[in-house]
Amino acid sequence: MASIFNRLLKLNNNSGFFWPLVAVGAAAFLVRWWIEPYAGLIIYRVGEGITTGDSGQLILAGGLLVGLNSARGLPVYLGGLLAGEALAARYPGWGRRTWLLTLAIVLGYYGLTAYLERTSTEWGTTIVILALAGFLILWQGQGRLRTLAKVVILVEVMLGSYWLDLTPMLAWAGFGRGELSTGIQLAAEFLQAGDVFDFVGMGFFILLILIAVITTRLIVGYTQRIRDMEEVKRREDELQRIKLAAVEARVVQEMHALVHDLKTPLTTVRGLNSILEMTAVEPRQQEYCRHIDQAVDQMNAMISEILFEDAWQPTGVEDLVNYARAQLIPEKTAQELVFNISPDLPRIRVNRVRLARVLVNVLQNALKATEGSAGGRVILEAYRGDGEVMLAVEDNGEGIPAADMDLIWEAGYSTRNTSGLGLPFVRRVVEAHGGRVHVTSQERMGTRVEISLPEG
Repeated sequence: MASIFNRLLKLNNNSGFFWPLVAVGAAAFLVRWWIEPYAGLIIYRVGEGITTGDSGQLILAGGLLVGLNSARGLPVYLGGLLAGEALAARYPGWGRRTWLLTLAIVLGYYGLTAYLERTSTEWGTTIVILALAGFLILWQGQGRLRTLAKVVILVEVMLGSYWLDLTPMLAWAGFGRGELSTGIQLAAEFLQAGDVFDFVGMGFFILLILIAVITTRLIVGYTQRIRDMEEVKRREDELQRIKLAAVEARVVQEMHALVHDLKTPLTTVRGLNSILEMTAVEPRQQEYCRHIDQAVDQMNAMISEILFEDAWQPTGVEDLVNYARAQLIPEKTAQELVFNISPDLPRIRVNRVRLARVLVNVLQNALKATEGSAGGRVILEAYRGDGEVMLAVEDNGEGIPAADMDLIWEAGYSTRNTSGLGLPFVRRVVEAHGGRVHVTSQERMGTRVEISLPEG
C-alpha cells in the first residue's frame, strides 16, 4: 500500500495535478461501485433493529455506514490533496493558499455527484473533514508528512467526522442528509434512542479526532528527528570529505615540494657529470657519463609528470605495466599474480607516473581482496579494443556487495580502514586521459576492473 501511494506521489510531482485527478477519479468510481452492494447490509441491520427494538443493531449499521463513506470519500479527498500539493510545488509563492484548490475539487466533485444523481449533499461533514484535514496536514504537518502519513491522518479524520451524520442534534446544520443516514436517525427516534446516538456520534467524533491530532504530532516529531539525523549525517559526510580533501591537498603539496627540491641535486649531478665527461679520457668513462646524463633526463621527465598532470608522453603498454609492477611491495603472499600482455599493442600517450599509480591502486585492492584465501588469484590483462587499449585487473576474492557499488567512487568510503581515496583517484586520472573505468563484481566470486584508454 505504501508503494502505491509513493508512486502516486511521484506521478503527482512529475506530471502536475491533472494525472492524479484522473487516477483518483477512477479509483473513486471503482470504490463506489465496489461498496454499493454493502448498502443492503446496512438496511438489513436497520430493519433488524426496528424489529427487535435493539438500538445496538442501529449502532452497528451506523459503524458500517461510517466505514463505507470513508472508503468512498478517501480517493476524492486524496485526489484534491495531491492536486493541491502539485500546484504548491509548481507555484511556491502560493503557499497554503493552494488548499483552496483542494476545497474546490472536493466540493465540486460532491456537488456534481449530487446534481447527476438528484440527491442531497451532506455539506456539513464535507466542510468539517476539509477543515480538520487542512489544519492537521497542512498547518500542523508543515510540509513534513509523507503521503502514507497523510492518508492515515485523513482516514482518522473521515472516520470521526462521518459519525456526525448519525448525530440527530446536528441535522439542522447540514449533517446526515443522505438516505442511509436519515434512515438510521429516523429508526433511532422510533426506538427513542436519539440521545444515545447523540452521545455515540459525538463520542466517536471527539475520540477519533483526538487520535488524529496525536498521530499528527507523533509523525511530525518522528519525521523531524529523522530529518535532523539525516542532516547531521550529511554534515558529517561533508566534513569528512573536506578533511580528506585537505589531507590529500596537503600530501600533494608536500610531495610537489619534495619532488621540486630534487631538481637542485639533479642539476648539480648533471653539471658535475658534464665536467667529468669533458675530462674523461677513456671511452668507457665517456659511456658511463652518457648513461648518467640519460638517467638524469629520465629523472627530470618523471619529476615533470609528478608536478604537472598534463605532462604526457608516448609510452608502451608493457613498459607502463612493468613500471607499475616495480612499485608493488614485494611481499611473499599465497596469491598468484599473472600478467597477460598482448603483443604488438599500440603506444599510448599518458602521464606515466600517475597512470602507473592507477594500476598499483587497482592491483593492491585485488591483492587485499584475495589475501588469506586459498587459491587466491589476480590477473592483469592488456589487450586491444575498438580504437582503445584495455587494461583489466580481475581477482577471485570476496567481491563487492551490490549495495556498495555506487559508494566505491565516493572519497572516504572504505571497508578496510583505509583512506578511501584509491578508486576516486583512479577514476579521476583515467577520465583525465580521456578513458573510462568500469567495475563489475559479485560477492564471493570476485571483482573485475576494466580501464579503457584511447590509442596514441
